[in-house]
Amino acid sequence: MVTDRGRFPAPAAGEDFAPAEWAALVAAIAARPGALQLRDKGLDGALRLRRARRLLGPCREHGVKLLVNGRVDVALAAG
Repeated sequence: MVTDRGRFPAPAAGEDFAPAEWAALVAAIAARPGALQLRDKGLDGALRLRRARRLLGPCREHGVKLLVNGRVDVALAAG
């Protein structure tokens, strides 16, 4: 599965995900796809890292691999 934040409204100021986006991601992760690819072109590294860290919990809980597209540094920092 590949993330696509363009399909959802922008998150509120200071938030990492819009509520509808987060709900869709959690539901998709619960369905246990083989992997979730965090593909957030155009985001700065800090926000991408926060998004990766937040997704890591549900991914680990359901045995889903989290792939961070294009940013090895973010993937390593996220854990």
